[in-house]
Amino acid sequence: MAHQKINQTNGHPRWLIWLIGSAMLIETAARAELFVASFSGNRIHRYSETNGTTIGTGIFVAAGSGGLNLPHGMAIGPDGNLYVASAGNDAVLRYNGTNGVFINEFITPTNGFLDYPVWLEFRSDGFLYVSSQLNNSIVRFHAANGAFAGVFVTNGSGGLNGPSGMAWGPDGHLYVTGRFGHHVKKYDGTNGAFLSTVVESGGPLATPFGIKFGPDGHFYVVSGNSNAVARFHGQTGAYLGNFVAAGSGGLSLPIDLVFGPNGDLYVASFNNNKVARFNGGTGAYVSDFVAAGAGSLGTPNFLLFRAARTFSTNISGIGPLGPVEQRHLGLTFTEGPAADALGNVYFTDVQANRIYKSDTRGLLSVFFPNSSACNGLMFDQAGRLIACQRDQRRIIAIDMATTNVTPLATSFMGGQFTGPNDLVVDGSGGVYFTDPNYSGGQIGFTQSVYYVSAAGVVSQVASNLSRPNGVILSTDERTLFVVLAGAAARLMSYPVFGPGLLGAGVTNSIPQTGDGLTIDTQGNLYLCQPNVNQILVRSPAGVSLGRITFPEAPANCTFGGKDMKTLFVTARTSLYVCRMEATGHRFAWNPATYLDFQRKFFGTTNAPSSTRADDPDGDGSSNELEYLTRTHPLSAGEAWRIGVSNAGSTASISFAQAAGRGFEVQHSPLLAVGAIWHPLTNLPASTTNRAAVVGDPIDTGTNRFYRVRVFEP
Repeated sequence: MAHQKINQTNGHPRWLIWLIGSAMLIETAARAELFVASFSGNRIHRYSETNGTTIGTGIFVAAGSGGLNLPHGMAIGPDGNLYVASAGNDAVLRYNGTNGVFINEFITPTNGFLDYPVWLEFRSDGFLYVSSQLNNSIVRFHAANGAFAGVFVTNGSGGLNGPSGMAWGPDGHLYVTGRFGHHVKKYDGTNGAFLSTVVESGGPLATPFGIKFGPDGHFYVVSGNSNAVARFHGQTGAYLGNFVAAGSGGLSLPIDLVFGPNGDLYVASFNNNKVARFNGGTGAYVSDFVAAGAGSLGTPNFLLFRAARTFSTNISGIGPLGPVEQRHLGLTFTEGPAADALGNVYFTDVQANRIYKSDTRGLLSVFFPNSSACNGLMFDQAGRLIACQRDQRRIIAIDMATTNVTPLATSFMGGQFTGPNDLVVDGSGGVYFTDPNYSGGQIGFTQSVYYVSAAGVVSQVASNLSRPNGVILSTDERTLFVVLAGAAARLMSYPVFGPGLLGAGVTNSIPQTGDGLTIDTQGNLYLCQPNVNQILVRSPAGVSLGRITFPEAPANCTFGGKDMKTLFVTARTSLYVCRMEATGHRFAWNPATYLDFQRKFFGTTNAPSSTRADDPDGDGSSNELEYLTRTHPLSAGEAWRIGVSNAGSTASISFAQAAGRGFEVQHSPLLAVGAIWHPLTNLPASTTNRAAVVGDPIDTGTNRFYRVRVFEP
């Protein structure tokens, strides 16, 4: 995680799409794209996602191709192709995702269920949902073949009048704008039943079209005839005012809106043939992103951003399982990703002095402005975001609710740090962090690794290093890994004898200079190597397992998502995301409640006591209290109980609830606060294809406690 200031232009990644159910790998344009539907031109335009200039001629789907008539909403299907609502002939048309060539009528004009289709959206339930404006309904079709799957919202349900835009909220329910009724209706997200009118007629909306939930959890609606974008409370529907003021930026009959990959808001302005850009945090006008008439654009209707994707070689048992997606772009120098327990990811833009949040929907927002060049991040047991604050030369804890800052380490032996770079939080609540010197000499007092204990005591644990950079612990926290980014590429490994107590380091050569790194549950290291645009995957034995390549130079990475099977990578101007077969190891996680604990960790022991009130380790705390150590021997009647039986020198651990989920098994000789847990290392590489019974070869006289760490499917 090099902290020197770097000026680098953004390269153009190659665009790839995987066609599901096919063995084809299709290469597309060399950049990400913004698609714009032209209502009067009966065509689809495309522009650079970065600066709004035309890509080629600017035309992706030619005028009238396949019978396209009054195009409205667009979506990328699970096959990677482009689907367009053709309102003028009551059809949904499919076009090649690479070149825009017409493929077929996915939903034919004679289907009899659509009358002026406006918006469409593919959902993970395997259906395509289409708003049918003139018969006041929402219809769904099978995503695989376009076959009719039923009317989801029946004609006029709840008084729906002229459905246009649709959006699924964070609550899982469907929100629909009524163009003619000037309202927003809410429907059950599973069965389409009417729930409530969240924005009444006669309120702030005049001819509403597009609707989107923003990164703040509120929903935004284009009010066409008032030339504004209104914002409403995401839970109550209360009107929060116009986010984009009437006529701001010259808006004239705005139709659709979308939050772009850089977090800003983009709005199609129908009457003056442009796409305007507004600040995603304040709503202030920024620029005409697509200039009026650019590429012969006329009457822009609906918008669709399509992120760039590339493919890297799959590493067996590791991944990636699909494309490497460029989720956010246009930033300056991204660094330090950290995942919370809910699946959100936080990362820094060092040169822009910001910490961003990328939520589970992929929406970007500024979490912490004026960060003083924060770099490495990680969450601690209390749910605080721990950060290396480079320009303030300190380690801080950021409260997630208030963003209040608590300094944790500001100096050592009376001297300031040079510029803390990367960190890792251990199980005791202490923090290891690197403090390199990129502006002075290679070797010196500042080129060190420090440790600040949970009590706030700072110690120097390794010194005289050559630009110590990325740092991570092994899964059992008995080894500390430190990347040296000096003239010679090195990976140091130090034995850990206790919190902040290191033995002599071992020097390991690596093929390229490294930066940040992370680790999976099997102990494999993921080492960013920015000079060659790749992440090197290294086994616990030091064997190179393979490489994951990226369009830009990766600086750091972490696993995240609810199942810890998504790899998030910060690389210069972007955040990249790829699904993995491997499961990431989560550091410093502590459940907030007993029920929360039960959903994450399940423990047992081959000792006889197994009820919540018992104290099998004799430390004076009942099992129920000891969930703070992330384990609990559940009673025999519990459905989630882990069973242990001894057969000779093998303990057999069974846990039926782990089937089909990612999981790891850990063991400890005692059950107590401060217990050190060690992962079983003889498990198969795949966490999701294991039997629900695993064996642990042990001495017959050994007493062990076990816990199974389960990740959500």
